[in-house]
Amino acid sequence: MMTVDLGHAPNPDIGGGYWTEPIEAGKTVRVAVTDCAAASEAVRSYCKRNGLGGGNLKQAYIRVNGKRIGYVSYNGRLWSMDDTPLCVALAEGGGP
Repeated sequence: MMTVDLGHAPNPDIGGGYWTEPIEAGKTVRVAVTDCAAASEAVRSYCKRNGLGGGNLKQAYIRVNGKRIGYVSYNGRLWSMDDTPLCVALAEGGGP
């Protein structure tokens, strides 16, 4: 099972912390996703729905069976924990 963590926090570089008030609470929630593309879309949609900038997004960790294997950056790209592209490794049969 693959999941991605979604959460946000105030950006200290913006007065008030946000450009617009988010509609969802900032507490991190873990949502199930089917694959890398779905994880990317979940993060991008979350940012768009809540008007978040890159400085507001908390670390969007990707987990497989509860184990943290990487993260989704603000631009929707997936990275392993050592900052190499993640979907490439998964597509080639690597990773967990």
